[in-house]
Amino acid sequence: MRYLPFLALPGVFALAAAPALGGDLFVAPGGGPSTFATIGAAVAAAAPGDNIFVAPGLYVEGFTVNKSVSIFAEPGAVLRHPFSPLPAPLMVRDLAAGGRVVISGLRIEGTVGSLPATLYPTIRLINNAGLVVLHALDVNPLHFSAIIAANSARVLLLDSTFIGTTGIVDINACQVMTLLQLDDTTLYASNCQMVGAPAVGPESTCYYGSGGTGIRAYDSNVVLANSTVRGGMGGYLQSLAAGSALRVSDAHIEFRASSAIGGSGMPGTPGGGWYGASASGSSVLILSVTSSIVGGKQGDGSSIVPALNLSGSTYVVENGVLFPELDVVVPADHVGSIGQPVVFALTGHPDDLHLLFLSPAIDAPIKLPFVPGELWLSLTGLTYLGSVTLDGAGVGGWSAIVPNQPALIGLAAFCQTFAPIGPTPAFGNLVLVPITG
Repeated sequence: MRYLPFLALPGVFALAAAPALGGDLFVAPGGGPSTFATIGAAVAAAAPGDNIFVAPGLYVEGFTVNKSVSIFAEPGAVLRHPFSPLPAPLMVRDLAAGGRVVISGLRIEGTVGSLPATLYPTIRLINNAGLVVLHALDVNPLHFSAIIAANSARVLLLDSTFIGTTGIVDINACQVMTLLQLDDTTLYASNCQMVGAPAVGPESTCYYGSGGTGIRAYDSNVVLANSTVRGGMGGYLQSLAAGSALRVSDAHIEFRASSAIGGSGMPGTPGGGWYGASASGSSVLILSVTSSIVGGKQGDGSSIVPALNLSGSTYVVENGVLFPELDVVVPADHVGSIGQPVVFALTGHPDDLHLLFLSPAIDAPIKLPFVPGELWLSLTGLTYLGSVTLDGAGVGGWSAIVPNQPALIGLAAFCQTFAPIGPTPAFGNLVLVPITG
């Protein structure tokens, strides 16, 4: 993607005169003139700062990113794990401080069959000092993990869906894995849905195991903004229990207009649900007034598991500050098209005034005294787009036309709101809007 500054005109996104940062590479199934046949080949050939554009089609491969590149996939581009001993179809590792990887628009599918589950997440993030942005991804890891992240300083999940499914029939691969597994990692998830895989069904020979945990975090910091995490549903047998939404140890978890829902038992069975969150060690859970942690239901609906299972010095802060929410509704799944409108739909506290800003980049988050949240947008190229006052129901909107200029294709803009006055001053959620043809 090119990251170019905008100029604010009434109701228009306009392009300022500035050179692109890096070159463009193109990928399409089968390749062709000046086109790579695989995403991995394009990544290997890319120089730091380059942009890789992926055409629709199926890519059965695995590759590693260890430099600053942006991968922008068109709708219909699918990355699938090959049935081979690869650690993940997508790996980002050893990204240096100051580096940035952006991956947008891909559907990523896990491998099939019974393989050592710990080796086969769909995304693996290892030893990254730089920034990793995963945007508008549709991830189905099957019964494996969607993301395993370790020692990664800044990971952003934006406008993405991670939903596990189960097709296990081999007794040697009964265990459903945690959906997102974090170790010494800082994660910010905005406008995301995360659902652990259910336990195995009646066609399986498995008689043990459980639904997948939504997020398991060790020694990590996690912010969930306008997002939902669910544990995996239980199986047909009572021994096939549901999974918890969260399982954390020595972690700091902050909920902003978000929820954690424990997995429920299989409908019509006596199987029980599980906790919304199990926390141990020196963990902290902070919930805004619109957030919740809920336990799962028994399969026959007769009982509900308690929301929390706490041990150690863990504590919970409930009814914190209401954070304004920022959802982006744009064509083609969070993508703006040249010549077409891009629409921002805002929800938050009634009558709040929201200021909408845009920047070609993001930086280390800035916190202000007595203002919840943080400003992610880079001050370099920061542009004020306009203001929106929410109505009595806490709803508002702002729209603009993306100019019909081919030079805009591949540009990506980060947007965020700030509610400076009213009963709940705060920064809104971070969103990313890539521009396509």
